[in-house]
Amino acid sequence: MMIILLVVLVLMLVPLTTYSPENQPIRQKPAGIILNERYAKGEISHQEYQEKKQQLNH
Repeated sequence: MMIILLVVLVLMLVPLTTYSPENQPIRQKPAGIILNERYAKGEISHQEYQEKKQQLNH
């Protein structure tokens, strides 16, 4: 009886110890959101932002 309880306990604890955020699926942001974020951070110029935004809309 004690062995069964030990096995059940181990089976319950294994998923808790193996959880890692790296195992989660990657959720990609839409291109328009990434473009807005890059512009807001100053990574691209206004002209570059407008050109890329126009390309995304066509």
